[in-house]
Amino acid sequence: MSSATSSEADLSRAAVGAVGLLVAFTLLLPGLLMSRHRRFQERRSPEYVRSWTLNGSYTPLGYLDGIGGSVDDHAYAARSRAAAGSFLPGDPYAPENKSSALLTTDTLCFMAVGLVHRITGDIHRTWTWTRFVFGFLWFALLYRLFRDAGKTRLLSAASGASATLFADLFFGFPYLEPQSVKHALRTLFWILGNDTGTLGPTRIISRAVTFPPFWLACVLAVRAVKGGRPALAAWAGLAVGACMYVHLDVGSVVLGAAGLVALALTVRREPAAREAWILAAVAGLVSIPWIATHFPTDPSMLERVGAFKSRAPSARSLLYLAAMALAWRRARGDASLLWCGALLGAVFACLNVQIATGYYVYPIYWQYIGNFCLAILAVLLLPANAAASPRWGYALLAAFLIAFGRATTYAALHYQFAALPRDVEEAIRWLDKNAEPGAVVATLSPTSTTLLGSLSRQRPIAAYLHPIVTDISREENARRLAAAAKLFRVDKATLLADAFDCPRVEAARAEHNKLQWEHAVNPGLEEEAAMVGAFFHGTPCPKAREFLSAEWDRPDAPRADYLWYGDLERRLSKGRAPAGIEVYRNASVALFKPKP
Repeated sequence: MSSATSSEADLSRAAVGAVGLLVAFTLLLPGLLMSRHRRFQERRSPEYVRSWTLNGSYTPLGYLDGIGGSVDDHAYAARSRAAAGSFLPGDPYAPENKSSALLTTDTLCFMAVGLVHRITGDIHRTWTWTRFVFGFLWFALLYRLFRDAGKTRLLSAASGASATLFADLFFGFPYLEPQSVKHALRTLFWILGNDTGTLGPTRIISRAVTFPPFWLACVLAVRAVKGGRPALAAWAGLAVGACMYVHLDVGSVVLGAAGLVALALTVRREPAAREAWILAAVAGLVSIPWIATHFPTDPSMLERVGAFKSRAPSARSLLYLAAMALAWRRARGDASLLWCGALLGAVFACLNVQIATGYYVYPIYWQYIGNFCLAILAVLLLPANAAASPRWGYALLAAFLIAFGRATTYAALHYQFAALPRDVEEAIRWLDKNAEPGAVVATLSPTSTTLLGSLSRQRPIAAYLHPIVTDISREENARRLAAAAKLFRVDKATLLADAFDCPRVEAARAEHNKLQWEHAVNPGLEEEAAMVGAFFHGTPCPKAREFLSAEWDRPDAPRADYLWYGDLERRLSKGRAPAGIEVYRNASVALFKPKP
């Protein structure tokens, strides 16, 4: 194809901008449709809607785990709300916790979402606008990455749109595991039903907000390693180092890639080695505060993030090493291929870090980055005539048609679950309106603990112990939970025998996972399945019981301002109301002020 014909077939800049806006809108489409479906059903059959388990208002955060949302999203919302109220995102559950490690953990992510929340003033609108803005940035920065590699606007737009709209697929690809195949089939062919997670990059942390800084760092790094621009290399180094304050997976990969590129260009005696070393040095300097506050790592935190002792190398990581070798062999002065290969090499290193450290961390997040880099490499290696083909317009159209189909089916399958129980929602609304900001609410429910942190200006007495949201110790959280139990007149033996019965917890988890695939919700089962994970994140159930037993009689816990008396508290207390003054009641939740 001639260059003139190729140019005529290419997209205009305005068309590229329209594609980006359409990508961002498509990511919001499931939420818009679910909200509309719910309003339609409420007008048509109000009694039927009231009979639903989740019969409250639509929320883009979803109802905890699995059905259109994630319990982690609620934890992230809690810290985002904390970030909206101060310059640095602190601990939403323990404001007195001034941990420097927490202050440097995902700081930029929570500052960004906190800024959006400061503008909107409502966490549901915050989630919606964050997904729209960062969905557009996903597309825009991927598009720029391909354009800087010399690809046409049409190919760059088709690749950027497809990668963004189907970002969720990269968790399973390219390993043909039964769960991954099932997920891929349900995602691509919507008539088979839809998976339980979120579509595209709409999960706020670990996708939506996490990756745009990563793509930006890649764009700047590729430009810098072309050589001749030391100032740009310094800015690229700043962006690369800043990724350590975005999320560990993207930060470790992009920082490792900077070092690999500097070494490669030095070995090859390329003139651009100077800029590569400037980039790597600035990135290293910027990352020092993060490294200083996280190393040496507390073994208890390693356990909470799911790490376990092992020095076994990762066989799967050899795929990324081979792809790195291919990229560098074909680079021949191509900065985009050089950088993509370095990213793949860094993923290989991260997946084998246990050989040196002795700890194996759940690898899926690094594999996700590696899978994305494989897809980027495939586009970069396209022959010139294929890359310039106008047929990429058909690929772009197909991507949107499939994405629209996914969005509409996702909404039809999930709209009954994208809400909260009305009684819980109304109780939280009453607290938010009548209780002072920062008031401590005692509850034994992991669900109420999570929702109070994300949806109200008050805070639960115990924390949802997600390691990037709070780093208070498991011992302290055990004391907080014990203090709450005593307020509801629940003794240690009852709490351990009921809520922390390990065989029962494991059975509830298995049944809960099954219900996720069947698009069903059982709040009581959710409580049982989440009890250990919420209050002792990553801790085996027997060890959680040990923490509770050891800390039961220690008095170090915040004083409760309100008591949340819901279904779980009612069951554990055998129907005995707590000692206090009732200030609010609906069909399933009562709120008390404890007696002085």
